[in-house]
Amino acid sequence: MIVNQYIDGVTLQQFWENYDVSVDEAIEILRQVLLGIKDLEKNSYSHGDLSLGNIMIDKKGHVFLIDYSKPSSCFEITPEFAAPEVLMGQDPDTYSDLFSVGRILQKICPKIDDRLDLMPLLEPLPLNRKFYESVECEHARSQLAKKVQTLQKKKERSSRTLRWMDNVKRRSSWRESSKGVAVRKWVVAFLAPIYVMGVVSASPEFVDEPSGGVVSVVTSRWYQVVIEGRNLGYTPLNKVFLPEGSYLVQWTSSSDVGERQVEIVTGQHLVLSDSFFDSGRHPKRNR
Repeated sequence: MIVNQYIDGVTLQQFWENYDVSVDEAIEILRQVLLGIKDLEKNSYSHGDLSLGNIMIDKKGHVFLIDYSKPSSCFEITPEFAAPEVLMGQDPDTYSDLFSVGRILQKICPKIDDRLDLMPLLEPLPLNRKFYESVECEHARSQLAKKVQTLQKKKERSSRTLRWMDNVKRRSSWRESSKGVAVRKWVVAFLAPIYVMGVVSASPEFVDEPSGGVVSVVTSRWYQVVIEGRNLGYTPLNKVFLPEGSYLVQWTSSSDVGERQVEIVTGQHLVLSDSFFDSGRHPKRNR
């Protein structure tokens, strides 16, 4: 499938970092990625930079290609998965995409060579590389779906824990700073009880929930996002709670880095899209 919209899932990088990929799952991923490459070829496209970061798996076990190149446009490559001819300066094409898929499969599932000969994908001569014809494995797709759902729940629990810790820190900080005020109110209570009752009833001490909003990140390419030093991981990101205030958003992608300031208002759902990142980015410096 060829997509440019929000996908409710995880990247192959995130999947591989959290799970051992079985041979059946790897073959099912291969089957779906090859279908995507065929669709690109039919429309005179090639991906140009297949890697673990721009292949996604959704919570139904469907595999998607993201961040692909337009014909005759500038392109970026990930050397670890790039075909030899691309590393030598040739433009990427369908044949180089096939080579990249073979390298990716070797990376995420070294045991795949015991079941599947990857040489048709990894032939040194581009024109000798061939597509595999395979049948959908419903069980493998189901396993991919279950693992993605589990990973998303784990991520959501982690996000809730971080929100809870932020709330506790915020409340603790407020109470610490208001100790002197509380003592003075206690003293005044003996001198002017009616007045103090009105003041205490309006005190923020009784506010249970901190004010704030949520941030989602929906882009056509992957970014690693950090907000005020807190690493939120890779996009897409869905409904991250932040207390009201000003925040520095920093990001890194395969080709650039950047940062911008955002304002969070109570009750707001702020969605950061491609235009947000385009206006604050600059190329990575080679080390």
